Amino acid sequence: MKYLSILALAFSLCLANPLHAQTPDKLLEQGKTLLENKQYMPAFQCFRQAADRGNAAALHQIGMMFANGQGTATNDEEAIKYFTEAAEKGNTASYNNIGVIAARKGDYKTALKWYEKAAEFGHDVAQKNIGLLYQSGLGVEQNQEEAAKWYKLAAGQGNAMAQANLAKMYVEGDGVKQNYAEALRLYKLSAEQGYTVAQYGLGSMYEYGYGVKQNQDEAIAWYEKAAAKGNEGAKEALQRISEERWR
Repeated sequence: MKYLSILALAFSLCLANPLHAQTPDKLLEQGKTLLENKQYMPAFQCFRQAADRGNAAALHQIGMMFANGQGTATNDEEAIKYFTEAAEKGNTASYNNIGVIAARKGDYKTALKWYEKAAEFGHDVAQKNIGLLYQSGLGVEQNQEEAAKWYKLAAGQGNAMAQANLAKMYVEGDGVKQNYAEALRLYKLSAEQGYTVAQYGLGSMYEYGYGVKQNQDEAIAWYEKAAAKGNEGAKEALQRISEERWR
C-alpha cells in the first residue's frame, strides 16, 4: 500500500499537472529525482513530456534509460535514436554515448568517429575515451603520444580518469617524458575527486618516494582510502606493508 501511494505521488508530479504549468527544465529535474529513486515509469513520463517540448537533455536521459535497461530491456537501437535526436539539438554528451554503445559492441572505429564529434565540442569524457583507444590500439594504431595528447585535454577539464592515466604515463615515461612531479600533481587532483586508481597510485608514490619524500604513513593513508572503496591493489599493498612490519 505504501509503495502504491509513493507511485501515485510520483505519477502526479508529471501527469496530474497541465503541461503549461511545468517548464521543460522542471520536468527534467523531476524526472531525474524519480530516476534516482528507481521510479522508472514516471521518470520516463517526465522526460518524454520535456522532450516533446524540445528539451535535448530529456532526450538524452531517455536514451540513457534504454542504454542502461532502466525500466525496460536494454535497447541500443532506441538509445541511439534518442541520443542522435538529442545531439542534433545540441547535447554533445549524446555523441559520446553513441560511441560508447559502438565500443561496447567492439566496433571501435565507429566509436572513435562519435567520440571525435563530441570532442570537437570539448567534451572531456569523449577526449578521455579517445585517449583510451589510442593507448590500447583499439580501432586505431597504438600511439602513446596521441593518447597522452587526448588525456591532457581531458585532464585539463578535471576528468579524474584521464588525470590518473596521464599520471601513470608520466611515472613510466610512456608517451611523455618521465616526470614524477607532474605525475604526483595529477594523481593528487584525481585522488581528491575520490578516484581509487589515483588514490592507489598516489599511495605508491609516497611509499617509494617517487617525486616526493618517502612517507609510509602518507602512503598507508591513501591506500586505506582506495581500499575502503574496493581497490584490490590498495588492499594488497596494505597487506604487504602489514606483513613487512612483522618481519
